[in-house]
Amino acid sequence: MSEPFDTYKKFRNKIADLSFEDSFAAMWAFSQYTQINDFDFPRDVEKHHTFTSNGHSQPYCWQLETVVREVVLNSSPASRRGKSLKRWGDLAEIVNSLRSLEDVIHQQTLSQHNVLLEMLRVAHQQFPWQTRVSTRLIGRYFQVFNAPEIDAICEKLTGLTVRKIYAIGSGTWGVLTSKAFIKAPMQSTIKGISDEDLAAFFKLFSKELYALRGEIKEQHIVDDAYAYDSRAIRAHPLIALRHGGRDFIACPLPTLLFWRFTSGLYYDLAAEPDFFNEFGASFQKYVGEVLARALKGSKLKFLAEEKYGKKGKTKDTIDWLVLDDTAVVFVECKTKRLSLDAKTKLVSRDALLKDVGILADAIVQVYKTIAEYQAGKYPSLAFNDALQIHPMIVTLENWYPLGDPIGAELNKAACEKLTSAGLSPELLQQMPYTIASAEEFEVAAQIIAKVGCAKFFAGKGDKQYKGWMLDGYMSHAFKAEQKEAVNLFNGTYDEILEPFK
Repeated sequence: MSEPFDTYKKFRNKIADLSFEDSFAAMWAFSQYTQINDFDFPRDVEKHHTFTSNGHSQPYCWQLETVVREVVLNSSPASRRGKSLKRWGDLAEIVNSLRSLEDVIHQQTLSQHNVLLEMLRVAHQQFPWQTRVSTRLIGRYFQVFNAPEIDAICEKLTGLTVRKIYAIGSGTWGVLTSKAFIKAPMQSTIKGISDEDLAAFFKLFSKELYALRGEIKEQHIVDDAYAYDSRAIRAHPLIALRHGGRDFIACPLPTLLFWRFTSGLYYDLAAEPDFFNEFGASFQKYVGEVLARALKGSKLKFLAEEKYGKKGKTKDTIDWLVLDDTAVVFVECKTKRLSLDAKTKLVSRDALLKDVGILADAIVQVYKTIAEYQAGKYPSLAFNDALQIHPMIVTLENWYPLGDPIGAELNKAACEKLTSAGLSPELLQQMPYTIASAEEFEVAAQIIAKVGCAKFFAGKGDKQYKGWMLDGYMSHAFKAEQKEAVNLFNGTYDEILEPFK
């Protein structure tokens, strides 16, 4: 045998000494301690005084993802030699062994040529865990998924409406804030939610422990993506197991359940061919609702997409226009998310470059429609040379830092595609584009409403902000305004639950 498998084998053998239940309970405690305010840490789980609620001490939640995967794959119903993750010394030994394994993998795969690519992988692995779960996420994704057409697809494929999935998911996650295990099968005490609904929900988001082990085993490989690919436990964050003749549901990392029934619902519906068009249209509508709420009471205007041109050869304007007396912002909405391989692979860049090419297409699409506006073809907005022009691409998922070399690859692809379209690559300097996640856009729209379009983008092209995420730019250039931003969909959570009260 050779590295990294030798080091993995040592790690695996330590995992094999653990029991499922103790391990799930301990990881539930540590993950919830970093995710839930005023969490009542269980007395039977040891924690070191250095482990603090700000998440700056190990074990980190992204480390626990890997440990959960290995526990399902290699642990047993009973522990051996008294080993338990509830004991701080045993937990520390496991985490240190994982770190040693990652170090060995990095020694074989990391180089000066891909170190910045590694930073992108780390961002996608760690940044989501550094933001606590909140009703903001529920509000955003419910707005997108709850369109009538998508709701019909959801009920067809899952047996549940979007509202029921969100209601049951929210309720289950709420129960898991105070307990690591749920008795199964659950029985409903809520009007409008049947036992059959609960069964359909758990069928969708849970898997029997040994069946999950088989799924992980099929995907398992100790390579450059080892610590970054947890697709099986993300798909099935609820784990069904049996103890003492009773059936239980374990959820070692409840945040994974929260992500699964919100943004992760996408993967349950993607099999339906009509889904993608409806999903794109609904996301575009959501962006319009963000603008309606954020710009209310301000002097700014926003215009929706329109058709123009001769019959049979019509074209569409940009998805949304935001304007005041200083500038006009061209907002293009894209639901494209970075693929799993792009977020996890280090040795191969093929998947990442493919995704970058798709994003470059969206960028070029914006410049094409700007050219139509400048030619005076927009039906409801005459070209005004006095107004600055700012292209913006809003993505539903966060792509995280696109600095060099990813940003360089994106600009290279955009330049090539602009040239092929008969447009000048100089447009990238003349009118620099901005990429914003939906989460960032909700805040950006509120800041723009206060300071105006031109002022908001004034410093965005400065050298000091090159490669920065929009969130970082706003926190530096508009710190006070960012702090004043509110949850635009604050009432959505109550709206979801209202029919079941």
